[in-house]
Amino acid sequence: FSGGNPRPQGYEVAYTTGGKDKRTSLEFSGGRVAKVFNDPPPKKRGKDWVPVKDAHLRSVTDPISAVLVRAGSLDEACGRTVRVFDGELRADLKLGAGTRGETDTGGYRGETVTCAARFVPVAGYRAGNKSMAWLRDHGEISVTFAPLGKSGIYAPVQATVGTQIGTVTLYARKLEARETAAN
Repeated sequence: FSGGNPRPQGYEVAYTTGGKDKRTSLEFSGGRVAKVFNDPPPKKRGKDWVPVKDAHLRSVTDPISAVLVRAGSLDEACGRTVRVFDGELRADLKLGAGTRGETDTGGYRGETVTCAARFVPVAGYRAGNKSMAWLRDHGEISVTFAPLGKSGIYAPVQATVGTQIGTVTLYARKLEARETAAN
């Protein structure tokens, strides 16, 4: 972390979709994306493609680090913009007003805050994409955060995204803070 923002060093994801293996790797340096690797490389884009520019890759985090929030309390976890880059898409997640609640994830039982969120695509997408426009204009998103011990860092324990075809909800099965000894 640097101030209230995560500062990742790297990010890598490997997955299979449509029977094809894919991999994305990001390297970060000085608070910006320094290197992007996609295998296979992205296909050639049309004229309506919103390109990712160098300025879009400053002060961003990967999709995992982006959802970690440093704040003084649960009440301060919302009301911020999370800037995300996944190797192709650059988007903002604007966290709005929050409501307090409670959860039991197995590793944590206690208070939470649920932030309303708004998805804002920035670059790395087709401007005419109807699904992207619908998510930006109508998608209902919420993210529920819980504290990681007494670290002042808050992690998501639930996220809900309303899409054109239905609602997707993700739950954390376990949340725990582990301290490592300094060498």
